[in-house]
Amino acid sequence: MASLYLSAALGLLLVAGCSLAESIKCEMNRNRVMARSGDTTSLPCHFSTSGQSEQLLKVAWQTKVGLVVHAENSTMVWTESQDEAFKSRTSMFPSWHRTGNATLQITQVRPSDSGSYTCYIRTDQRPTICAQLDLTVNAAGAVRCCGDLSAWIMTLLLPLAKLLT
Repeated sequence: MASLYLSAALGLLLVAGCSLAESIKCEMNRNRVMARSGDTTSLPCHFSTSGQSEQLLKVAWQTKVGLVVHAENSTMVWTESQDEAFKSRTSMFPSWHRTGNATLQITQVRPSDSGSYTCYIRTDQRPTICAQLDLTVNAAGAVRCCGDLSAWIMTLLLPLAKLLT
């Protein structure tokens, strides 16, 4: 009889845990973000909750190798776990826990900031991934050619070819 109660209690905990984890809905973002060295860039992360108290919410931004870029809950930012390279350069909107906008801003971006970033939203249960982004930081003043290179070559060389004939 005791094992029946234990099984029922574990089953209820499992169902309760799943329902809490499912209460966070993410607008999954898997985009590439481009930035120029020295600029401020934003890494978008949006979510909604159903019935969760905003005091239970926590957000953490991490790199692919597990470095903590930014972490906070509704009352404080955890700078002690933040990687030194990001100290004093990251922020989020103060009301992120009410609005569901956990977008991270990084100031004075550097080429060394390039890489993969993940936004985790969590309650007291396991975290939910709400964004996985690739940030590319180009050196200041770098010019990136976009479009079809062959079209540029033809545009430049065609007048030259006409002159030679």
